[in-house]
Amino acid sequence: MEPDHYRFWPANLPREMPLPQTSLYRNLEDTVERFADKTAVFYYGTPLSYLQFKRDVDAMAGFLQQRAGVKRGDRVLLFMQNSPQFMVAFYAIAIVAASWHFAYGLWLFAAKWGITVGERARKRFGYLCFALALGLVAIGAVSMYGFLKAPLQPLDSSSSSENIVMR
Repeated sequence: MEPDHYRFWPANLPREMPLPQTSLYRNLEDTVERFADKTAVFYYGTPLSYLQFKRDVDAMAGFLQQRAGVKRGDRVLLFMQNSPQFMVAFYAIAIVAASWHFAYGLWLFAAKWGITVGERARKRFGYLCFALALGLVAIGAVSMYGFLKAPLQPLDSSSSSENIVMR
């Protein structure tokens, strides 16, 4: 049985696409060879060619490996708005073969490295992580205090273990 959306699928388009046998970076290299001076990104009236995009990606990947010390398998948090800088960072992280996480939930704490925009955003992100950590510590401390301060109730010898209720 076919999925429902196939009813609306154009007849002249294939329903499946084979996965490419090349890497994301190799696809970028191929595109640069074919369209080096063509516009890859047009952002707020500023064009960015494929060649310049690749140069930026290479520079960022080099920085991540050589200066920041990001290694294969490291988790890198990407905390940015959609922009050419986000795209460059995304490609650079993929080249370094690290895994990337977007700023959602507990991934904030799982990342070893973080890429954000501007000093102000980095400070806010640091404060946010610190506040969340303090909140979790406070909740844990209150829970432990309540548990330790609760008076112990003697067990009736007549009651079975199935009827024990904490008070």
